[in-house]
Amino acid sequence: MLALTSRDGLRVMAKLYPNDDGANAYANMVAAWRSSFGERRATAGLPRPLRYDGEHGVLLMERIDGRPWLELGAWDERRLEEASFLLASLHDSDATP
Repeated sequence: MLALTSRDGLRVMAKLYPNDDGANAYANMVAAWRSSFGERRATAGLPRPLRYDGEHGVLLMERIDGRPWLELGAWDERRLEEASFLLASLHDSDATP
């Protein structure tokens, strides 16, 4: 993952995929983004997918503030509750696997 800024100032994350594996990941992200778990949710449950460049194997998505949960250290009751709420929100949404 690379944190970048686009020419027009948009903060983005670039995720590199070997062997064009990113096309499927991008399609799934777009479907989830268009669901009630994504753009229609008060606070989106995932970053907005921007595009997939198959020639270079790069998936671009919106960069949002924060750190991955794995970097935040040991799990506590509050973080477990937040994760459970996010997972329940995904299951209650109209997103399809």
